[in-house]
This record gives sequence, structure tokens and C-alpha cells, in this order.
Amino acid sequence: MEKDWPFASENDTMRTVVFHEGPIQPPFICNFDMESDMDLWNILNPDNDVTWQWNEVGSNVEILYDFNNPLNDYLVTKYPVHLKPGTAYIVFDYNAYATYPESMAVLYGQSAEPVEMAEIGRMEGFVAGGNPYFLKELEIEEEGDYYFALYAFSEALMYGIYVDNLEIGEGRYPAHPDLELLEVVLPGSGCDLSAESPVQIHVANRGRADILSYEMSYSVNGEKSSRQTFGLLKTGKDTVITFAEAADLSVAGTSYEVSVTGFVLESSSEEEVVLDNNRGVGITTNYEPLPLPYVTDFSDTAQTGNWISENHWYWDPTWGGYVSDASHAPLVSRCVVLEEGETYRFAMEYKPGATLWGMPLPETFTIRMGLSGTDRSEWHIIWTDTGVYETEFISGDTTFLCEQAGNYAFEISSTNLFIKNIKVEEVLDYDLSLTSFSLPWPTGCRLIRWPGFIRRERVSKTEVVCRWKQRWKSGMIPCVLVRIR
Repeated sequence: MEKDWPFASENDTMRTVVFHEGPIQPPFICNFDMESDMDLWNILNPDNDVTWQWNEVGSNVEILYDFNNPLNDYLVTKYPVHLKPGTAYIVFDYNAYATYPESMAVLYGQSAEPVEMAEIGRMEGFVAGGNPYFLKELEIEEEGDYYFALYAFSEALMYGIYVDNLEIGEGRYPAHPDLELLEVVLPGSGCDLSAESPVQIHVANRGRADILSYEMSYSVNGEKSSRQTFGLLKTGKDTVITFAEAADLSVAGTSYEVSVTGFVLESSSEEEVVLDNNRGVGITTNYEPLPLPYVTDFSDTAQTGNWISENHWYWDPTWGGYVSDASHAPLVSRCVVLEEGETYRFAMEYKPGATLWGMPLPETFTIRMGLSGTDRSEWHIIWTDTGVYETEFISGDTTFLCEQAGNYAFEISSTNLFIKNIKVEEVLDYDLSLTSFSLPWPTGCRLIRWPGFIRRERVSKTEVVCRWKQRWKSGMIPCVLVRIR
């Protein structure tokens, strides 16, 4: 409404929102997009403590926890909704803010006093997660004006509840399904991707009607297309589906873009109307293996491409190191060729740990290696350190023996590990020094070639247990300790 004061100039006006005071004709819709939406509600706070309030950040209505008292607060429609005999409904989104159990009930009646209302739904012990909603269809026997209330009754010291997109209407609720593509799941970038690579899709039903069947299709680099029908996906649920037809991702040196589209074929109610979340794209690369030495200076953005982080690692200019973001996603190398029976060194310049408000945060990190394309959870640990903290960058390394030739990759799992550079290289013969013997030199033993007369047997972080390559009358003479420099 616009009103001009008698003494106002042409552009001096005041605007306000005017609500009709009286019964509201359905549907009554409140999205809590503006603070003025709270003018449609009365708040009853018997304990005079924390209570329902508008949340500007989330554009919803919320109630947070109280330190001492359980919640005991009502959010009541200020004006009743006029309903005719027959079916009516109330529906809204809700959720908890954390993993603390929250509780809420829904009431309605022809009185604005909650004690005279009837409870029509109760959600107890719910926690954050998913996309829950409340939907209740009512049978109205008598035409009249009906009030609705939300009652929060969580225990003290929980965290909070929020409610959004509330609607009260007549007839059956026109529920729509909403198929959403959450992620295109492909084999991780690396060497040796297969001509039979699985294509998986993480999908969800964000709507308020069950999906009875839906169709998904994918194409690879805009060319080959595969189509498949899938079955029931209940409202609020998600699942990972796998196409029966695999994708050919086998050409080395090629980046593959897999585009996926889906749509609902049949639902338990209305047709799908939200279609902008029915598409997704996944990208993976079949790399060619890199030669040794495999060296990366993480301050050079051109070199960071030799490691795969899905954009979860970044260069921190404050510390001067490459570090994971809050997701703590692993950092995975491109693959390198390793030979059976050879010893290799993984070296890096790094700073473990960080500070928070001046307090040190020790770091625990793990470095694994395994054949490219295999399950990383089964890769072999070559270096792990627990509870370490440094104020400056340090240099460190570990050595390992390759037992099977192939294309290998490395994975770094960490929280606050800042890395300046990494180098993977073969430990050459002249890089070994003899430090001790378990047996004396045999009589008449002659050096054929240093140190070609030994064979590596077992590797630790600093030592390799070897055996003589020379065969004497007594057989293989065991247990030479060779320290890695």
C-alpha cells in the first residue's frame, strides 16, 4: 500500500504490507521468504525463553535450543483458514540443524488455543539429514475456520529446528515427484581405465510423490548413448544405480565427459514439474603413465595437474603449501611405471599441523600406493605419521619395494598437511651403503660389483634386508642390512 502524507513531496512515500484480518481462503501458502511473513503467525512462549523466529540466512522459521529448559513453544496461524467439508491438507518442509534429536508436533482446530486443538502429526527424535517433509490429509466434516499450530518440544541442549514452504489447502494434495541427479559416479582418473568401465548415477526423489519408474540415459563425449529404465524410488529416498551397459574409457591420453539425463515415466500422483535438476555430467581421464623421477612443485599451477584432487586441494599462500580444504578429500597422483624388485623413494617437503586461535593442531597423515584403477582402500600404506606438528617445513622420505611391475599411483590422506613439493624416484645402486652384517664375510668372498652382489628382500622406512647374490657351498648367506640414504 502506498500513502502520501499531506506535507510530502512527490517522491516522499511510505510502503507497507497490509494483511486481511479474517479467515483466509485456501490455499494458504507461507514460504517465510520475508520477515513480514511472521506477521501471519502468533508465537506462544510460556517459558519466556528462546522461541520461534525468522531466519534470514535460510529464509525459513526456526527455533533454537535452550540451555536449561526443554522447548515448549507454539507457532500458530494468526488468521484461520476457511475449509469446506471434504479433504484438506497441510504440508511443509522441516529438518534439524544437527545430529541432536529434535521433536515437533502439528495441531489444528477451530480454536486458536493449542489446548483445544487436536494433534494430527508428531515427529520425535529426528536429526539433520535428507529432505524430510510433513504431509497430512484431513477429512473436514464441518465447514468453518480452522487454526493450525506447530509445537516444538525438544529436550534442553539440543540444537534447533527449522520449517519452510508451508501450505494448507483443500482437496487432495497435488504431490509431484522430483527426480534429482546428485552425482555421476565414474572410475577415478588414472591409467588403465577399462573398455568395460561402470557408469553409476546417484539419484534422489526430492518430490512429495513416489516415482514408480524413471528412465536414465548417458552419452560419452557426445557420441555413444545408452538408455535404461529403473523402478521404484520413494519420496525422500536416494540410491545409486548402475547402467547395464558399461562405457569404453580405454583410450590412453583421453579425457571422457559422460553426460546423463533422466525423467520420470510414472509416479504415484502428479507429473514431475521441476526438470532443471534432471541432468548431470561426470568427467574422468585415462592418463598415460609418467616416467620417473616424478617431481611436483605445488607452487606451480601447471604442475599441480599431475595430482588429482577434484578441486579439494589448493595452494595456501599464508603457509606456502598445498593443502586439503574442509572436505579432507584425498590427493591422488597420476600413475608412474614401477618395475618388479626395484626399490623406490617417496620424498616430500612438508609442514604437518596447523594452528587454531594460537593452539597447535597436530596432524595425522597416511600415504598409500597401489596399482592404478584398483580399489584405493586396499592400497598398501608406505608412510604414515600420527600426532605430528611442525612450525616450519621439513624434508622427509620413505622407501618401498615394488613386488609387481605395473602402473602405480599414490594417495595422500590428511587434514592439515601442507606440501611444497614431492619427488618419487628409483633408489639406485650407488645410493645404498652397507651398515651392518649378521654374519661375517665368508672366506674367499670377492666383490663382483658394488653393490650388485646383494639382493633386496624386505623394506622398512630406513633399511632394506638383503641377501647375497653369490651362492657358496653352504647356500645363500642371509641378512645383510643396507641403509637407504
